[in-house]
Amino acid sequence: MKKEISQEKQSGTKAYIMLGLVLSVGLLVFLGFAKDQASEEIPDYLEGKWCTTVPRYEERFLEISKVTLVFATGSHSTAEYFISKTARSVDAGQELFLIESKNIEGEEYRFSLIYQADNGGTLFFKNQPEVKWSKETL
Repeated sequence: MKKEISQEKQSGTKAYIMLGLVLSVGLLVFLGFAKDQASEEIPDYLEGKWCTTVPRYEERFLEISKVTLVFATGSHSTAEYFISKTARSVDAGQELFLIESKNIEGEEYRFSLIYQADNGGTLFFKNQPEVKWSKETL
């Protein structure tokens, strides 16, 4: 009889150990996933409507919010992208924002924007440094 009680205690102890291991592994997986999903928020100074004086973009603008990027691609058309992840780095007095997003069809896009705080703020795409965008003031 003592042998049976001892075996029951051992199997109960093993069950608690297994449950503890499963919960620990689950917690580690969750924390790793949450870390990978960490994203910086779009800062307030980037939010708003951005325009340029470059003639080929005279009817275009870029509008940034916490959740979307909207590009006016002509006088009556826009392209909207939903922000999924944002990373920010600082180098030589300017900030680089890497914005991962998806369009309405679910296609993924990456935009690299550089922000300079001088003169009220200037924004340009990393691949188009000659096109400066200024924030529209109300």
